[in-house]
Amino acid sequence: MRFKLWPEDTIARRFALTVVLSIVVAVAMAGLVTQFAGIWARPSAHELGLVDRADDIVRMIEATPELSRQAVVNAVDTATFRVDWFPSASTVSGILDAASDRGTHADVPALQIDDYPRQSVKFSLRNQEELAGHEELLAALHFDLKSNPNAYFAAVKLGDASWIVFTALTRVWGLGLTTRIGLGLGLLIVSIAAVSAVATLQLARPIREFTDALRRFGTDTRAAPIPEAGPREVRASIRAFNAMQMQIQRFVDDRTVMLAAISHDLRTPLTRVRLRGEFVEDEAQQARLFRDVDEMQTMVESALAFFRDDFQGEETTMFDLPELLRTIAEDYSDRGCEITYSGTEHITCRGRPFALKRAFANLVDNAVKYGRQPELELSCSEQKLLVAVRDSGPGIPPEALEKVFTPFYRLDRSRNRTTGGAGLGLTSAQAVVRGHGGEISLRNRATGGLEVEVTLPVST
Repeated sequence: MRFKLWPEDTIARRFALTVVLSIVVAVAMAGLVTQFAGIWARPSAHELGLVDRADDIVRMIEATPELSRQAVVNAVDTATFRVDWFPSASTVSGILDAASDRGTHADVPALQIDDYPRQSVKFSLRNQEELAGHEELLAALHFDLKSNPNAYFAAVKLGDASWIVFTALTRVWGLGLTTRIGLGLGLLIVSIAAVSAVATLQLARPIREFTDALRRFGTDTRAAPIPEAGPREVRASIRAFNAMQMQIQRFVDDRTVMLAAISHDLRTPLTRVRLRGEFVEDEAQQARLFRDVDEMQTMVESALAFFRDDFQGEETTMFDLPELLRTIAEDYSDRGCEITYSGTEHITCRGRPFALKRAFANLVDNAVKYGRQPELELSCSEQKLLVAVRDSGPGIPPEALEKVFTPFYRLDRSRNRTTGGAGLGLTSAQAVVRGHGGEISLRNRATGGLEVEVTLPVST
């Protein structure tokens, strides 16, 4: 048993890899944010215990006699913040009392002690606007803001009207828990969306190519096989489709060869019938016999031409459809029959240009033979191309609008044996148009005449 280091490429494996990569990318992005976001990625002052520590210090100082408070203050100084106590008669206490009376507590909070039960005034002196009105306090605190531009202050008033001032030279706390959870979820969503988008594109590409190949096969049965690519399930579907396409192509080729052989073999008995007809003494019967033989010969030749064109299998290519239609109109103009063309000047179409030219030439030929003032018009939309062949002739009976596509079907009113043809023109045109994924229909015009509409898909 051979051990595979890397599992086979499947849709399940791709989904699993997408989930794993999403988690890895989310963790990596969180690490990068923690590394480069600085203090904003740190826990809040409450989570770090700064508020509780400040509260303990306040309670401890307040419980200490006034004469011993300075010693306690000197003992509780930490590297995180400095603590100062100012008696009620000090200059700092007077400034803070005045600021408290003015409602200075509306300034930006510093240590987030806004839920502290005591009356407090909080300052965050970090820019020129916040410095306005606090110069006297800074001077009384003997604090140089230029040396410490990122300092934060918090002041708490005790019950005996004295004040405790906390000074943090730098910010060591970050955003609140709710904000950080929101940012984490945002990073997780972004990372999962990015990885999923890349994985989806990788998975969708072979499926999209498979879909395009199915669409091409609908318009060209001789399209090349699809390269097997993508996950195992997609490769299996492509393999089955390629096998089906090959079987269909083989079936169509065998049918065409068989029918062409039958039509070819009919020549010999028709020739013998004509030779034996030479011995018929009744000239009237002989003429009728020769006429029937000629008609059958014409039908055989038309069938052979039809099968021969189908079997040759012209390659699909890109071409300019308006130019093809204008070429047909110019060919008839050279024969003295004016055909007007109107519509789109240039549009690229994918298909078999010679086959389409024969199909449109059959339609135009019918308009020339059995109608008047033939015209060609091409219009296009986002979904399809519409080619209209119109004439001002007698039209055809409504009940025959669909029957005319039947092989060897002839309209007695407008077509007789003297006009030529074996009734395969519209059949051949319909086969070509449907082979390009389009459709062909006939309708009588309200003003008189016949209109043939050919719809073709827009090439992508």
